Amino acid sequence: MKVKPNFVLAVFSAGLLAGGCGAKQATDTDTVVEAAEVVVDEVVAATPTQPADDGADENCEADVAAEATPHPVAHWEICAENIEEVIAFYTALFGWETQYYEEMDYTMALTNGPDGMGVSGGFCDTGGEFPGHLTVYTMTDDLDASVAAALVAGADMLAPLMPVEGVGTMAMMADPSGATFALMEPSGPIEEYTTFSDRPVVYWEIIANNAEETVEFYETLFGWESELSPMPGYWMLASGAGFGIHGGIGQAQSDEQLTNGIKMYVAVPSIEDALARAAELGATDIVGPMTVTEGVTIGSFAGPAGNHVGLFLHNPAAE
Repeated sequence: MKVKPNFVLAVFSAGLLAGGCGAKQATDTDTVVEAAEVVVDEVVAATPTQPADDGADENCEADVAAEATPHPVAHWEICAENIEEVIAFYTALFGWETQYYEEMDYTMALTNGPDGMGVSGGFCDTGGEFPGHLTVYTMTDDLDASVAAALVAGADMLAPLMPVEGVGTMAMMADPSGATFALMEPSGPIEEYTTFSDRPVVYWEIIANNAEETVEFYETLFGWESELSPMPGYWMLASGAGFGIHGGIGQAQSDEQLTNGIKMYVAVPSIEDALARAAELGATDIVGPMTVTEGVTIGSFAGPAGNHVGLFLHNPAAE
């Protein structure tokens, strides 16, 4: 496995944490990968003539069971070199409220909705020092173990672990489809919002060439439940945490359908109006409106940083 020195967020400083099944000994990112590779090598080497120690198996099974607890997706993030243009685009399109934190050079966006609908997110400036991305953060109560488990399951480490004082510690990784996903161990309870957006971020999606493999990756890593939808080659995923947003993973039927990462969906009152406004603001790759099931209409576009964002409208009266 190779650690790629990418996605080093300017808002975070490098942290040195690691761990694995039954151990928390690593002191830097290289050691995280080395420890994971050792686990992989041991699994490959295990044969009926080389049985593993029963006690060790029980310990590892206990750690895996602990990892299967709910892991909610509770934050989204867009990082780009032209971040001021990106923020201006999304605030003009969706009317999102934002707040800039100078000490972290990070802009928070209030995009959660009422009644637990949606999650908020943020924007960061790459400064031209690392590639931009659109990703979502999955919460974990043991980042060390989650990182080690992700590496064993086939993920790549994209940057050293990143602690943020008063917030938590994060990890940037790539899943088997190549999409960037983030892990976060919060330093305290997740904040409960008292104000809400009428254009909340409500869903995430990956369209990949290896959809079934990617679904199995997230099921194994987070214990998420998946269900094959009525649409062929599309799986719905839910964390079972009671908060955060659900998502979906679909099999690409052509290269044009690939999202090349994670797409987030914003709930809007009119797909047509939102797409028209996005086009006025300079969006490209306009798709939709499309009715996917009775009462559900979607659309999508590419924003100024090239990230694909979806639009979602649920009309119960049409069901």
